Amino acid sequence: MVISDSSQISISIRNAVHHLKQLGESFQINIFTETDLNNIDYVADTLMALEKEIIKLYVDYETESIESSRLRHRLKILPTTIKNEIQAAVNMARESNVSVIQTLQKELDTHLEKVREYTDQDKQLTAAINGLQAEKNALQQQYDTTITEVNQRVSDKATLQITLNETRDTVRETNQHVSYDH
Repeated sequence: MVISDSSQISISIRNAVHHLKQLGESFQINIFTETDLNNIDYVADTLMALEKEIIKLYVDYETESIESSRLRHRLKILPTTIKNEIQAAVNMARESNVSVIQTLQKELDTHLEKVREYTDQDKQLTAAINGLQAEKNALQQQYDTTITEVNQRVSDKATLQITLNETRDTVRETNQHVSYDH
């Protein structure tokens, strides 16, 4: 007889105790009936079922005890495990950040080097422009002087030409007067 419910176990135990009391009374009066013998079998069956239930409960208790020990152990190491996992994640993030920072630093260094090169090139070009500007100013001055001289020469030549033309006209007129006077 296997009992699955705790209320059935309680009833079976009460019945077994009741039958044991009846058996005890029969022993006191030394009268054994068929019912008493059946009660002995019933008590024996109930005790056997009770023993099976106790063994089953003990096995269940052992299983639960092992499981609870496992869970207790896991609970004890869980904070350490979580802490280790968090630390590993933090370390990985730091390494990743260091890698990104190094990459960005290299890019920044490259850009700064280009800025330095462009600044140097700008200085060189500014110096060249200033030199060319001075040369341009000198050439412009020279050009202006030359143009002024050319204009003066052209003016002098024009004046000379006018004087020459006037002199030629005067010579012609004089030649004509001399020819008419003869």
